[in-house]
Amino acid sequence: MPVTIKDVAKAAGVSPSTVTRVIQNKSTISDETKKRVRKAMKELNYHPNLNARSLVSSYTQVIGLVLPDDSDAFYQNPFFPSVLRGIAQVASENHYAIQIATGKDAKERLKAISQMVYGKRVDGLIFLYAEEEDPLVKLVADEQFPFLILGKSTSPFIPLVDNDNVQAGFDATEYFIKKGCKRIAFIGGQSDSS
Repeated sequence: MPVTIKDVAKAAGVSPSTVTRVIQNKSTISDETKKRVRKAMKELNYHPNLNARSLVSSYTQVIGLVLPDDSDAFYQNPFFPSVLRGIAQVASENHYAIQIATGKDAKERLKAISQMVYGKRVDGLIFLYAEEEDPLVKLVADEQFPFLILGKSTSPFIPLVDNDNVQAGFDATEYFIKKGCKRIAFIGGQSDSS
């Protein structure tokens, strides 16, 4: 039989509502009580039921990642697997899961995203590409669903996260010059990739 909040509460000598507040990391609970409850959770191998929590809180603790149509090219770019690792690590540290939406074309991705948004399967979306006039971005923007784009801006009204490639190029070149390199080459990917 699975361990319940009541089992954890009994082992920690607190009420079930206190266990719930510890799980939610509420500031009203003392650090000593949090340690005691977390110790009991660990000893009992208790894991919160995310489905039950999402029914109560209306949050899923799942982030949707939207991949481009051509996922093969996506995975061949060494930048994106490291981005996926970073997203997965931060999500895990914050007790979030990841769900991926992909497809052979925009129509398949639209279906996957519609299921995520309208089915309330995710709390937000991260688009791992940027396209002008993207119907998928329009859908989530029109629904006022939380999202952001990883890459170059397609509109001043769209939330995005990007790195400064110009500064990175400058820093790399400066590094090689300081090392005494005289002939510096650059090998780049597709000019239209974000």
